[in-house]
Amino acid sequence: MEKNGKPVFEMIVDYDDQTGMIRNSFVENPAVEYERYAFSKVDNFKFKQDDSEQKFISVSILADTPILRRNDEGEEFYVVFSKETIKKIVNKFVMENLINQVSFQHNDNEIIDGVYLVEHFIIDKGRVESPLFKDAPQGSWITTYWVKDKEQYEALKANPQFKGFSIEINAKIQEAFSAIVNEEKILNDIKDIAFNEMLSDSEKEAEIKKVLNNI
Repeated sequence: MEKNGKPVFEMIVDYDDQTGMIRNSFVENPAVEYERYAFSKVDNFKFKQDDSEQKFISVSILADTPILRRNDEGEEFYVVFSKETIKKIVNKFVMENLINQVSFQHNDNEIIDGVYLVEHFIIDKGRVESPLFKDAPQGSWITTYWVKDKEQYEALKANPQFKGFSIEINAKIQEAFSAIVNEEKILNDIKDIAFNEMLSDSEKEAEIKKVLNNI
């Protein structure tokens, strides 16, 4: 599979090996990388601050969304997280009790203490979703971090290098074929939208057009 003439690879995580998410990172250019993938560089997707609660809220992983990467030789390619892979990542992250691991700008020497993952969910339209992220694809992972110390929260909020979340992950990759884009997936996505009672007819039409435009 290719996008814009560049190969597309699917990220792979399994329960019984060394793959999996290491931590989240507070970064300037959020996204989602390989070989200790540290995901940076995709437009910031609705980063919200809740001053009364000292919380930061945003998307940590976008599902079925090709993300442009560049290897050490300067060759560009895309990677994508399927819905099923995101479920495995989140399950394994919780199982291994790593949910409060947060770094700054993907720097191992800048681990942020006093920051806690207090809310998170995988978008399941019609069941679990939020108006804040109504444009995020089905299966995307939304996270909320609470900062215990008020001064630390204000310092993070004021830091121009903190504009969103970016996961760090050990993962395998494989060429993305029909596992990512095929007729069955397209039909299922359209069905999810069509039967979503929370969307108006015009919103359904707009969402279906997005699905078709991404083929």
